[in-house]
Amino acid sequence: MVANARDGSLQLFDGSDYKSTGRIELGSDADNLRIDDTAKRVVVGYGGGALAVLDPQTRGTVADIPLKAHPESFQIGEDSGRIFVNLPGARSVAVIDRSSEKQVTTWPMEQGGNYAMTLDRARGQILLVFRNSSRLAAFAMTDGKPVSTTETCGDLFVDPKRSRIY
Repeated sequence: MVANARDGSLQLFDGSDYKSTGRIELGSDADNLRIDDTAKRVVVGYGGGALAVLDPQTRGTVADIPLKAHPESFQIGEDSGRIFVNLPGARSVAVIDRSSEKQVTTWPMEQGGNYAMTLDRARGQILLVFRNSSRLAAFAMTDGKPVSTTETCGDLFVDPKRSRIY
């Protein structure tokens, strides 16, 4: 599956030969895609503010979760039962309950510009990179409280084996 921001579709391909097997129309700006291994679902951010939850077997939409702004990055907290969604247009992080597929809280990000996101599962932290005054910030996964911050630039990845953030 490949999310296509230009036309708002999700393109489907066969994994053995990469032959196109179809598409799902989501709307505008479909660009972030995550696999929810636990629920056996695909989650795609799109449009002015939504997450589509899809069943890869039926290729049907299971849920459409409305958001206050376009989702830039989001991560699925496998252990927490939550989806954490960066909404720089709303200067916040939305927290979605995976079971009910509803937003349960919002964590304000006063500075805004929160684009890149990853989870440090070992420490129970959400890591965000802000574009406005480029900085890396860690927040507690349980309540969104700030843990630490430092200057940085670029994208964001966690290497759990080496306990490093890139």
